[in-house]
Amino acid sequence: MSRQCAQCSKVWARRLASLETFLHENLDYNAYSDLFADYLAEVLQDNLPEGEADSAQTLARQSARNESQADAKVNEVLRDAGLLMDDILGEARTRKAKELVQEYVRREPDAVTLVEELLSDAGTSMDTLVAKALALAANLDVIERIDRLTGRPLRSRFEGWPNCEGLE
Repeated sequence: MSRQCAQCSKVWARRLASLETFLHENLDYNAYSDLFADYLAEVLQDNLPEGEADSAQTLARQSARNESQADAKVNEVLRDAGLLMDDILGEARTRKAKELVQEYVRREPDAVTLVEELLSDAGTSMDTLVAKALALAANLDVIERIDRLTGRPLRSRFEGWPNCEGLE
């Protein structure tokens, strides 16, 4: 692969990662509530007592609609399983963001419309997201180079000193 193609691939990958991060931060609950209910149902099915596992889907849908009795039951089941509702919400949001990115890449009209609306509402654009991601990446590359350049002399200077294992 030529150097130019490699650079294009890096830019494209940063573009998609930037979009995914943006979507994760800006998605409204209504955009991923169905995915949340499905994921919650999976978790509940694995953690409800055997006789109640069939009710997982119904309970998850009720909880997704913020029905208080369902929320109380779900939170009890999650607590007993050592899980948090916020983690499940976060996972659903992450899944939806990834899904939307793929749909956006395929230029599916609903995804394109939603992404453009979210970008507009945030007062930004894809170009701005990519520019920020590339600038951050460039800064990180410089920091890593400086760290490598300054780290080597430090390691050789302090070799053999006690408690200097962290300088690697």
